[in-house]
Amino acid sequence: MGPQPSGYATSAQSADPDRQQAHDGTALEMRKDRNADAGSGVERTVPICGSVWRLGADHMERTSNMSRTATRILFGFAAGFLSHLIFQGALGAGLYAAHLAPALPWSLKPVPPFGIPLSLNLGFWAGLWGVAYALLEPRLTDRLGRWPGGVAFGLAGPLLVFWFVILPIKGLGLGGGFHAEMVPIHVAFHAVFGLGLAVFFRSGLALVQRRARPFAEPLRG
Repeated sequence: MGPQPSGYATSAQSADPDRQQAHDGTALEMRKDRNADAGSGVERTVPICGSVWRLGADHMERTSNMSRTATRILFGFAAGFLSHLIFQGALGAGLYAAHLAPALPWSLKPVPPFGIPLSLNLGFWAGLWGVAYALLEPRLTDRLGRWPGGVAFGLAGPLLVFWFVILPIKGLGLGGGFHAEMVPIHVAFHAVFGLGLAVFFRSGLALVQRRARPFAEPLRG
């Protein structure tokens, strides 16, 4: 007996419900095996297209989160650097003009051991404080507000480290002796630094969001 036409096989399977059910069951088994998680033996009941979409979405979300974190760190460092040069520099210049500071805040005097100019050296450390602020900024802003959060960070972080770590290392004692004429200047310098941090950091994020908005609008359709 020769081979039967394909239509014959289809009609035969349709006429035999038990055979059709067995055929469907075998196909389902094979599909579950293909979707089984390798090494775990746990079957995935999600359709193939849905699982691929979900994996892709998870990957995009992780990548987006990493990108946002990297952006915040970059802007945090830049904000700290600029806050030192501009906000603290302006305050220092004003104090110098009022004869309350012995010298201008900007200096190209080399700092050992690498001979980096003083202003750039201090700007680098200010940038690291900016990174710390960028990571803590959401909590500070939620609890204290945008600008008060920056000021609080400048007073609670850099100022305390300056008083209780930097000055003692330099042999000047805790708080440099907490002289009455210097304590307000220390507080003002670090409060202004925190305020500058908040201003530059939020300005940078706002600029990125403004530039990203035209690209997001067509996607919303």
